[in-house]
Amino acid sequence: MPNWTPRDHRDLSVIAFYAPAERSRAVPLPVSTPDILVLELTAEPPDLRQSFTPEHRHLHLPADHVPARVLCRLRLFRERASRGEERPWPTPQQLFPGASRVVENEIR
Repeated sequence: MPNWTPRDHRDLSVIAFYAPAERSRAVPLPVSTPDILVLELTAEPPDLRQSFTPEHRHLHLPADHVPARVLCRLRLFRERASRGEERPWPTPQQLFPGASRVVENEIR
């Protein structure tokens, strides 16, 4: 039986910036999990390639690309350790590894 107890959560609006690099690279983006609900995610410029699997999403940045950014709205649910204690909220850099800068705004 699922646990329907309400969980502590935070709604965020995030902009992640990716600076040009000498080599092409794929950067991971958040996906929905039991602890994260991705409500909206768009990349700019819009012609950047993305790849998807059930567990992963990547943005493919070509070498020397123009600066790119990802706009994301998401809901984070409080994670708990095996003994029930609350874990810290993930940082923006953890949600968008590889970003040169991440701006986070909590939605109330």
